[in-house]
Amino acid sequence: MNNNIPIPQPGQEIDWQAIEASSLQPEIKKMAQTPQNPYWHGEGDVWTHTKLVCQALIELESWQRQTEELREILFWAALLHDVGKPSTTALDVDGQLHSKNHNPVGAKLARNILWRDFDLAGTNDKIQFRETICSLIRFHSSPPHITDVKDPVYIVARSSVDGLEVPKFNNRLLSILVDADMRGRIADSIQESIDKVAMFVDCAEENNCLDNPYPFENEYSRFKYFHDKLNYPGVNLYDSTWGEVIVLSALPGTGKDEYGNRVLSGLPTVSIDDVREDLNGDPTDNQGAFVNEARDRAKVFLRQKTPFVWNATNISNFTRKPIVDLITQYGASAKIVYLETDWTEQLRRNANREKAVPVNVIEHLLEKMEMPSSREAEKVEWIAWN
Repeated sequence: MNNNIPIPQPGQEIDWQAIEASSLQPEIKKMAQTPQNPYWHGEGDVWTHTKLVCQALIELESWQRQTEELREILFWAALLHDVGKPSTTALDVDGQLHSKNHNPVGAKLARNILWRDFDLAGTNDKIQFRETICSLIRFHSSPPHITDVKDPVYIVARSSVDGLEVPKFNNRLLSILVDADMRGRIADSIQESIDKVAMFVDCAEENNCLDNPYPFENEYSRFKYFHDKLNYPGVNLYDSTWGEVIVLSALPGTGKDEYGNRVLSGLPTVSIDDVREDLNGDPTDNQGAFVNEARDRAKVFLRQKTPFVWNATNISNFTRKPIVDLITQYGASAKIVYLETDWTEQLRRNANREKAVPVNVIEHLLEKMEMPSSREAEKVEWIAWN
């Protein structure tokens, strides 16, 4: 799946000329123009650092002995691991350069690039390949900070859970990327940082989540650990929920209505689109009133202890969490079902809707996209819906 990015084989040199002439060129230019804190990055700008990281990666024996697919994934992750820095780098109150939140920002940007520019969307294989890269980017700052947190077990468990949706991702793969990240710098703290990555590996191994997701006792215990911020992940909680509510998540035009009609036809549905139509609204209107009305309709089913489908875009944890919270407050459990199609089909289906969503709105939603995780609900399912 290397598209037009040449992925080196072990022993080969990196073809930087081809990479810098690829469709990544706009992001590469931004990274080359973004300075870094010289204390941590004496090599200078973000792109110079990125090239050093990629070189350090292909020299690692741990990278060389991976399968070809995992080598590709790791190289992509190294190439894009700091793509979020240009938009997050700023001077703090002490005049020092920092790039706060560049991990989640970079993961979203990488998803958008891989989805649209490299056609990594719409099939299970493409989703898995893309999201393994995005998970590596999302968590690549965790290992070197393992000694800076009060609860290191939470850190290793949190990242490991992505392996439930993305089986190729695990903490060992993450440690390979971060090892290269630490080596691809000019700084006095390189060895100290490499040692911290080794401590992250040890902590993950001690807690049985180096190569697999953390072994929670059950789905309910896992959900409560992250949702309620419990201190001990090994607790075995009794699941007292009375039933399951399906929460759909997808970009406009993916086919949520079709999925509901074909797969979930036996369940009543609360649909933001239906509410909007009932209130004579438009997709470009402020959605607050429609969401509030939908929540009121959902509460009727919840009071009656009736399972139902919540049909809305829900493309980020920010929008999913309020409905999951509502569901759990009424004693039910949530299952998030994420649907995806390729970009061309996405736009075609949207254009055929009675009230099409403007393309620029869909593009903006994709930029904010966060894949649902098993940290958010008892059950999560990703479906390529073509």
